[in-house]
Amino acid sequence: MAVLLAMERGEGLLRSQRIRLIGDIPLFVAHQSADVWAHPELFKTETLTEIRRWLPASRPIIFSQNWTAWGLPVYHWEALQAENYRWWIERLRMAFSRFDINRLNHFIGFVRTYEISAQAKTALKGKYLPGGGGSFFQSHPRSPWAVAIYCG
Repeated sequence: MAVLLAMERGEGLLRSQRIRLIGDIPLFVAHQSADVWAHPELFKTETLTEIRRWLPASRPIIFSQNWTAWGLPVYHWEALQAENYRWWIERLRMAFSRFDINRLNHFIGFVRTYEISAQAKTALKGKYLPGGGGSFFQSHPRSPWAVAIYCG
C-alpha cells in the first residue's frame, strides 16, 4: 500500500510538470501469478499444480536453431470471450489508472501464438494457433484505451 501511495504522489508531481507516463503491458502473465490463481479457467491449464499443457514460444527460424519456451500459460481465448473479456478490461483499466499511454508488448499474440507442448524439448513441433484479440478489440472499439495504446 505504501508503494501505491508513493506512486500516486510521484504521478501528481510529474503531471504537474506536464510529464506523461508510459506503461508496458506484457501480453502473457506468469504461471505463478495472482491472475492465474484467481482465474485458472482463463488459461490452458488443468489444475494449478499440474505442469502446463501448452506454452507460448518463439518459433525456430531458418538461420537459427535457437528457440525460446517462455514458460508462461497460454490464454483460453474462448473462456475470455465468454466473459466478454472482463479480465482484459480490468487489466487495461488498472494500467490506464497509472499511465497515460500503454504499450501492449508482443501484440502479435492477440492475433496468433506459437504454442508448444509443455513436455516438448524443442519448438520444432509447435504450431500457430489463433488468438482471440481481434474479437476483443472489435467488441470494445470505443474504449478509452483504444486511442492510447501502442504496440510493440
